[in-house]
Amino acid sequence: MKSERLVQSILTITVILCAIGIYLTGCGEETENPIGAEGAPGTVGTLKVPDTAPGAPNLVIPEGTPTVTSVGCYHDWQLTKPLTGTVAAGKTIFIKVDFSENMKVVVADDKHARPILYYRIGGELTRFKIADFGAKGEDFVSGDAKPMQTKASFICKYQVQPEDRGEFVFAVGKWSIDLEGHTLPAFYTHKEQLWLGKPLSPTVTSVDCYSNWQLTKPVSGTVTPGTTVYTKIVFSEEMEHVVSNGAKARPELYYRIGDRDVRHNIVPYKANGRHFAHGDTKPLNKQGVYVGKYKVKSTDFGSFTLVVGTESANKKGVKLPEEYVHAEALHIPDPPPPTVTLTGMPTGIDNTDTVSVAVRGKGVTHYQYSVNAGETCGDYGNSTPIHRRLTVDVSDLPDGMVTLCVLGKNLAGIWQTKPTTVQWTRDTSVVPALLDPVVTDNTEAVPVTPGAQDFSGFVYTPKPVSTGFYTRSSVSPVSGATVTALSGSVSGQTVTTSQNGHYVFRNVAESSLLLRVEKSGFEPKEVEAHRFRPTTLSSGVRANFAGDPQNTPGNILIGHQWTSDIRPVLNKMTVVHDLLYVDARGAPNRPQWFGGYRNGVVFVYLAQNDTALQMALVHEVLHAHQHALVSVDGSGGDTSSWKNTPEGRAFAAARARDWQQVGKRGFDTRPDTIVLRENAATFYSLYWLDFIGRESAPHRFAWADTWLPK
Repeated sequence: MKSERLVQSILTITVILCAIGIYLTGCGEETENPIGAEGAPGTVGTLKVPDTAPGAPNLVIPEGTPTVTSVGCYHDWQLTKPLTGTVAAGKTIFIKVDFSENMKVVVADDKHARPILYYRIGGELTRFKIADFGAKGEDFVSGDAKPMQTKASFICKYQVQPEDRGEFVFAVGKWSIDLEGHTLPAFYTHKEQLWLGKPLSPTVTSVDCYSNWQLTKPVSGTVTPGTTVYTKIVFSEEMEHVVSNGAKARPELYYRIGDRDVRHNIVPYKANGRHFAHGDTKPLNKQGVYVGKYKVKSTDFGSFTLVVGTESANKKGVKLPEEYVHAEALHIPDPPPPTVTLTGMPTGIDNTDTVSVAVRGKGVTHYQYSVNAGETCGDYGNSTPIHRRLTVDVSDLPDGMVTLCVLGKNLAGIWQTKPTTVQWTRDTSVVPALLDPVVTDNTEAVPVTPGAQDFSGFVYTPKPVSTGFYTRSSVSPVSGATVTALSGSVSGQTVTTSQNGHYVFRNVAESSLLLRVEKSGFEPKEVEAHRFRPTTLSSGVRANFAGDPQNTPGNILIGHQWTSDIRPVLNKMTVVHDLLYVDARGAPNRPQWFGGYRNGVVFVYLAQNDTALQMALVHEVLHAHQHALVSVDGSGGDTSSWKNTPEGRAFAAARARDWQQVGKRGFDTRPDTIVLRENAATFYSLYWLDFIGRESAPHRFAWADTWLPK
């Protein structure tokens, strides 16, 4: 009767166990295909049945039911050296398995063998041969298992073969039975797994490009600026996914455009709309498929392909064995050859010894020039960045025809095919006519030149708008400033601005005057004011931005005086033309933040001491420098585009290497400094003022030493 109740209990438990699919797998008779009988087709379950199933707290395995109590892997047959991790070919694995009961032993190498012990390599499940207790030497070889001192413990042996790759899993079949004929409650799979040989690395299975986000319209061949390319990347398995727009992003993906690599921003699976924008990549599923989005820019040219870095890893941390570069690249056509324009050059007959010319041109980054006596171009000099004014000494040239030729180069490295040419006649015998002396007092009469009339304008300084920012379009008049004429019939004459910033020179025949504006606390400024054209700097460079009051003829915009400490910084780097400074520390109702940069205006609201002021100024001047590199005439562009300049790309690479080698520092942790342009400005202020050591950011120090040295 007791035996019948026990059998009935076991049958009941078996039925219950079959219903609890989360914890137990397989309820059927042992067959030649134990995988199919014990779990899902082609797989082995990864479940270990505990004494009490967590999913069924009322389920208690009856006393006497055999269970697997422990499994251990070892290097040696004495079972003294535990084995974990990766096992190389030729090494032997010894596995000890303990049961709660003495088990029935059937010595056999087929389905009759008991207990039923398996090893799985990759997807293939193989049964251990059961040998008797005394087996050793040739009688106990790889693939054998035998009982130990008692029939409750068994030792298994497997020697790793050269062709073995992947996971090594130990398992016990459900239909293993004890001496009383009781079976295990379920198939057992040991959860601690070994790797055989070198772990299999993930691979890039395929890469394809499409013109639509549905990935139904393949694109190949040539793509033009403005085209959005969707790149589908398929890996051999699920990959480690780290959301980031920096060096931590995983997988490590790049667009290789010409000779530069642009890192992908990795975004979440569900990202869409503005969260899945230009430069972003997201997983399409959990099987290792990703899609990237890139809108071809006007500054892109050359080949366009995908690069997968070796930091890309699968879920087990196994990395790509080598960098992958997709062979089938798209092509972005080179831009057409550029053409430069010149302003400020001599015309007609001129006796000037020094020629100063502003060189401009859409997409032009550099120029080279030749100046030659005669009517043809001479030898060209070295390449010069476009933001540097062309200044040349012609005093050694003889009188007669002079020819100035200039060629421009664009981002693609393409030079202008036909030079922009300017010619004039040099005649050193021409002497400027001396004008009669004039009275400098504005209130007294001055000699009247036929056709002369008043020459006037206004002097302004930037003022804050409602957001607290200073701009060039919101201004206040500067009263009491002295304006001195440095050219024309009123040369040497000085006037003072009125309460509303107005200045007037009486009876002026010229259409333009070179003027110098001065006032205590303000930076002196020399400009060329015109009757009918916008104001330009004395060098001839256009000083105007959108909304600049200097677009109105005669108007002049001035800023506060730069501190002596900041002048070396201004002299070391390229900044926007006509960069102005506003010291707003004493302004009423000032915002509770340091300062900023906008549209050619650097301003500071708060600075507890001179050191803080220096830091703020260096930081914001670097933003002006970034603006200059993306918009050399100061009339447009955005500092965010600095990351696409060679200087910006070099900084991004240096920052990534710093973060990988020494980690993030204190100046990297504020959210705004993570933005590339902000991080560069923060770092450079610390670099310039010697507030950090080279060891804290060695690669960024090297970047500064190369691009913006002190």
